[in-house]
Amino acid sequence: MDNELELINHRIMSDKDEISHKLAYWKFKSKTFAFVHGYFDVLTKEVLDYLANASNETNRLIVAVHSDRLAKEAGRSLGNTEADRATLVAALRFVNVVLILNEPVEDMIAFLKPDALPKGNDF
Repeated sequence: MDNELELINHRIMSDKDEISHKLAYWKFKSKTFAFVHGYFDVLTKEVLDYLANASNETNRLIVAVHSDRLAKEAGRSLGNTEADRATLVAALRFVNVVLILNEPVEDMIAFLKPDALPKGNDF
């Protein structure tokens, strides 16, 4: 990977097998990870502080961006698509993996089994 956009896009994962391989590798390397989720439609200083602090709690950070479908079901009107929001979050150097969440967050937490679940506002 030789260009920045490729590196950013490489951080966005949707396949659970790919995610499982990443988690197994981190476990093998004795790395811990935090999991956070939200809409992340606007990246404000507050959001950046939250994500940076979440990344400081462990060695790695996984961020789930709520899908357009989940946003619509929640009555949220967003300015950016799920793909655009995922790309913006993935561009942050302290974010290791970005998922587009299209299932209940509890199911993803059960699948990932994160070491930390930092709490934040409704981003």
